[in-house]
Amino acid sequence: MRGSPVVVAALSELMERSGELAALERHLENVRISGTGRFCMLAGEAGVGKTALLRRFSEQHRGAQILWGACDPLFTPRPLGPLVDIAAGVGGELARLGGSQARPYEIVSALVNQLRQRSPAIVVLEDVHWADEATLDVLRLLSLRITSAPALLIASYRDDELDRSHPLRLLLGELPRDESIVRIRLHPLSAAAVAAMASPATSSAKRRATRSSQPKSLRRQAMSRSPQRCAMPCSPVRRGCRRTLAHSSTWSRWPLRRRSSGYWRR
Repeated sequence: MRGSPVVVAALSELMERSGELAALERHLENVRISGTGRFCMLAGEAGVGKTALLRRFSEQHRGAQILWGACDPLFTPRPLGPLVDIAAGVGGELARLGGSQARPYEIVSALVNQLRQRSPAIVVLEDVHWADEATLDVLRLLSLRITSAPALLIASYRDDELDRSHPLRLLLGELPRDESIVRIRLHPLSAAAVAAMASPATSSAKRRATRSSQPKSLRRQAMSRSPQRCAMPCSPVRRGCRRTLAHSSTWSRWPLRRRSSGYWRR
């Protein structure tokens, strides 16, 4: 399954993510102590390391009940895609509901029952900016009922791909304003971190460990960008282009994306 937790090589390092990792640990500890759940929205641009962070966090808690599902970049999103992934892994009431044919409130009820069976639980829903409307309805219901289950639910998304009318942006604005809802944003790596990842002095063993454990997007960031460029803030021109692309139709974006990514400069 895409995004499933894997064993991270001991030699690899999760660069500049100790603060975010500690925040997740803190929220999970609150779940253990209080017995009430937390709903975490994990934001960051593509390739910033959301999956790497979630894998490391899951690896550190193998004894917990870990449920993992992901959304896919499809023109027609899978109905309840990440919940179908989870149902296939745990079976039981979730699987009996018939996966994509189930109603959101039925999924939420079955999921909460599953989370109560083994505490603490960690639920990861990746890339919910690609979620279908039914999955977003499940998230909306879970945000209201997460305190009834001893679980930390983490939904990751690309915040730079949400235009004003994106359904997920609307959902984010409707989330309850209480301690059960937490938000974490990953910032791009600093120049020093990128330089460390790309350093020629790195041993071959460590390079192999990093290649096997870091997502391709992070490796590409280290290899293709200069440290100076990675440290620079996004320029006004680039921000303007992003806003224009976000509000454009899918087909009108394509030539602009190709040009901006360098295809036409070859």
